[in-house]
Amino acid sequence: MQRTEIINLASSLAKSYCLPPPARQARGRAGVYTGSGSGSSIDFHDFREYQPGDDLRRIDWRAYARNGSMMLKLYREEVSPLVEIIVDLSSSMSLHPAKEQGAIFLLAFLAGTLRNTESRPVLVCGKKRFTGGAFEEELLRLNFDDNEDFSTHQPLINNSLRFVISDFLFEEKLDHCLQTHCAGSAATCNLMLLSKSEKSPELFGGYRLTNCENPSERSDLRINHSLIEAYRQRLDKHQAHIAETSFRCGGRLAELITPDKAFTTDSANEIINALLMQEVVAIA
Repeated sequence: MQRTEIINLASSLAKSYCLPPPARQARGRAGVYTGSGSGSSIDFHDFREYQPGDDLRRIDWRAYARNGSMMLKLYREEVSPLVEIIVDLSSSMSLHPAKEQGAIFLLAFLAGTLRNTESRPVLVCGKKRFTGGAFEEELLRLNFDDNEDFSTHQPLINNSLRFVISDFLFEEKLDHCLQTHCAGSAATCNLMLLSKSEKSPELFGGYRLTNCENPSERSDLRINHSLIEAYRQRLDKHQAHIAETSFRCGGRLAELITPDKAFTTDSANEIINALLMQEVVAIA
């Protein structure tokens, strides 16, 4: 599938889904989620005494008629969250064609889903930020070959909701990266995107392995059942560490799997089902 087809597919499928309400107040303009402060929705929140300059239309005149007290009706604030979607552009994200396509699909699908709840998705790619129509335009140009420090980007917005899309297949600065992406957010969801062979390799025999992000690093391995089992155990331990660190920082981890070669409509539906099962999105 071409990128344009993937983006169109994601936008079409996203119409049936929405973002679950955040547990904490998120920063944003008036919208569909209730915040923790007072605002202009129709949901009654509390009373307080009238102060000069308050809107006279909010005075509870029935209470004034009963006891002479001028009390102001407060209504629960509504917010439309600002959502920052941070994407890892390192070479490992394009190691398999369907993994790169899955990342593009996930970005476009989240953007469409967020807009269904009047949220404002912002794409964060290193030093650059894209919102509105520029979000999808940038998806057509994204190159997953940037070896810049994944935690190096423009300052994130306090109280924003955040999605972080990466394979997290690195150990150096991992904790710093997780802490940076969670710091100051209303909620952070780390989406660990892996290809099928990364999750459960089935290679056997002799191979020369090359580090996709540093081609000068090579090693010769004879892959057998015991080596694959050791890899799976290490990956499980790695994921458990990410989940624990995310939780400790106030975030969470969700896992998504793509094919290796061909990304199809079935692949898209599998990603959506995984997002639903892990309560990252909800049916609208």
